[in-house]
Amino acid sequence: MHWTPFDVARRAASIFAAHGHRRVLDVGAEPGKLCIAAASAQPRLSFTGLLEKVLYAFSGKLLQATTFRL
Repeated sequence: MHWTPFDVARRAASIFAAHGHRRVLDVGAEPGKLCIAAASAQPRLSFTGLLEKVLYAFSGKLLQATTFRL
């Protein structure tokens, strides 16, 4: 598991805000540290963290529901 340093998360949030972004999706946001640290630095931005476990479960169900086979 990778942990984003708080200063990196805050800097990323500042860059998002400077470029006019309002919403950020953190894919694989297991502990949610990036979302929490970045949102504390830029409270006007909306951060959503998507857990990796959820992605695996969803992709498996999606694959079963399609006719696509590997």
